[in-house]
Amino acid sequence: PVGKKPFTVTGTLSCSNMGVTMSLRQVTSCDFVTQLPVCPDNGLPVYRTFDGADIKALKAFMKTDTYKSLLSQSAYYRAFVVEQHLSREGSADAYWLLQGGLWFDYEKMMAVPKVLDLYVQQAEREKERATAEDKPYMMAAVGYQLGLAGRNKDATRWLKEAKSHSDGTGDIDAYIRAVSKCLGKMTKANCQPDADFTP
Repeated sequence: PVGKKPFTVTGTLSCSNMGVTMSLRQVTSCDFVTQLPVCPDNGLPVYRTFDGADIKALKAFMKTDTYKSLLSQSAYYRAFVVEQHLSREGSADAYWLLQGGLWFDYEKMMAVPKVLDLYVQQAEREKERATAEDKPYMMAAVGYQLGLAGRNKDATRWLKEAKSHSDGTGDIDAYIRAVSKCLGKMTKANCQPDADFTP
């Protein structure tokens, strides 16, 4: 969208879901696809379609020192800042960019000061948008990330609220129990983000 340089993105027409990890990241048959396309010449993450006004704002923003300083950061965090700059504070994209970063680029994301506070702030907004079916899952995922960071009191609060939104179907109750057992023990192999979750 800015620079007009073409580049190739690996994608697929369909995927099969083969379960989830302890961080609630889905394990699929197409994990090889590009999760977040990034323009190779200017580092712009192409996480959605930008309209004419967006592109005009992006061209100006990408010339600033603020944007240039983001080039060494996670592309997910860079996309989040771009989303904020485009005056889409609190959008669903803002939340999912941070969540995606914690799933796919954890070390770089955690190098960002107070990134979990930003994540929780966006999650508070996302839980108001989430469907009744999705809400306990997204809230439990937040609980896991907080527990992984050692913020067990906050994690317990999110897990408790997630449980309050469960209708008792699916695997969410088993997941909440599994994460609760991991609090304070996240270094255990079966509690790690990429460990398989088995109900």
